[in-house]
Amino acid sequence: GNTTVLQQEYVNITTSMPNRPKNKFNRIPKLTKDGKLDPSEFQPHAFMPLWSLTLSVLFLSLVIGFYARNPPIAQESLPLERVLAKAHQYLSDPEGVIIGRKLGGNQNRFDVGVVLGARLNETDFQPSLRLQSRVRHAVDGFCYGEVEHLIFSGASGKKVVGDGRKRPSEAAAMFEFALATVERAPKMSGRKAEEYRCPIERERFSEAKRDENGNAYYVGEDKNGDQFTWVLEEKSFSTKENAELSLNAIVTREWNSVAVSTSHFHQFRSKRVFLKAIETRRLSKVKVKMLKQVQESSYSRHKDGRERTREFAIGQFDFVRELLAICYYKIRRWI
Repeated sequence: GNTTVLQQEYVNITTSMPNRPKNKFNRIPKLTKDGKLDPSEFQPHAFMPLWSLTLSVLFLSLVIGFYARNPPIAQESLPLERVLAKAHQYLSDPEGVIIGRKLGGNQNRFDVGVVLGARLNETDFQPSLRLQSRVRHAVDGFCYGEVEHLIFSGASGKKVVGDGRKRPSEAAAMFEFALATVERAPKMSGRKAEEYRCPIERERFSEAKRDENGNAYYVGEDKNGDQFTWVLEEKSFSTKENAELSLNAIVTREWNSVAVSTSHFHQFRSKRVFLKAIETRRLSKVKVKMLKQVQESSYSRHKDGRERTREFAIGQFDFVRELLAICYYKIRRWI
């Protein structure tokens, strides 16, 4: 029958190649009565799906590992980053002001700029790029003379981390970053140079002092000889406390016009918290404006692909958390 014919054909093929060594593939296989391969025979094709899956997983692991170590770098915002920026701008203040981008006129003049704190990097305790953006916008207005004084508001979560290092407060980290920024500020020339207050060397700042609220503060002198004050409010752990404790420093010094520098996604809640605190304390003379973060995307853009991915994920988390925080503040009638 069919079995005999198949076996005879296999014998003809093997006898035509006498020099081929004998092995389990070079012999007459066992067949069943209906001509199929006997189950006891080695069947490599039966293991092909498992081999294919194993090789595919191994290949994908190598590819993912390579791009994790050598991530692609994009100089411009990627599509998902632009979507995230739009989502953050949805919570920004439409009445926000732009400062620090014009010389002369000083159309927006504020007694003080309040920079609200955010997370620090876990490795070196430096301000994250998003927090750096908040500081840079405030310092930009300060250097152009549109903001007279500055308050850095933010406490420290865990003061000592697992390896024993002491974590600075958000206010202290922002102060050091702002100090380095005004030191590195470019020198202006020409007729309008006298309106530009920076650069300011570290030696022009006094030693730290304490005010009646327990806040550290520094008195400095710009290149034009005008004095200013930078206050470190290091006790606030929430946006509500940011507003209340910053207002203590503002009222003590009789400052009235306030510019708040915070990220776009944080402006909706921050503005209402400040206005609620002003209304509760009946501070009718104090006026608050939010600073537009016109360079937030460029200031907070990572060049390293891994960091960009991490920052994008944090940005998504911040947006969702902010929506929940708005609901919570509304329920508590803090806004």
